[in-house]
Amino acid sequence: LTDASFTDMFGNSVNLSDSDGKFRFISFIFTRCPMPNMCPAVVAKNLYLVEMFADNEEVEFILISFDYIFDTPSIMKHVYSTYTKSYPSMKIYSSVGHMHDIFMISGQSLVSFWGVEENDIGHTLRSVIIDPERRLMQAYDGLDWKPEAAERDIRHLLKAYSL
Repeated sequence: LTDASFTDMFGNSVNLSDSDGKFRFISFIFTRCPMPNMCPAVVAKNLYLVEMFADNEEVEFILISFDYIFDTPSIMKHVYSTYTKSYPSMKIYSSVGHMHDIFMISGQSLVSFWGVEENDIGHTLRSVIIDPERRLMQAYDGLDWKPEAAERDIRHLLKAYSL
């Protein structure tokens, strides 16, 4: 994946390359997602994974908002700060001011979203694992993927890379 820039919940500029050298599990969300089996479920699955890898500094879990208009860093902080306080390996990124980057990274991850400017948000569900060099290693599509499968895949990749 190409390097992309976002803003974390504290207003700091961050790049995907800031965590090069680590595996990243990236999920795409909206804070205003009205469907409990979509974004809220993806967040819950990420929390499971963060707990399973709480002692492993070689993996980061990144939630990136598609909503480059509404999901400001302060909105992201309001919604997700309790998670990141407990789990420093969980990163929450806003795409406000980074419209080009969210379109680029979502396109490279083969995930789609639409309706941000019309306030009629929609998207496909996809989470991806990228390796320490930002290569796409695995994807989890739709509503039904199991976090246990992602956990297994991450453990296999860490073992294969001797991490």
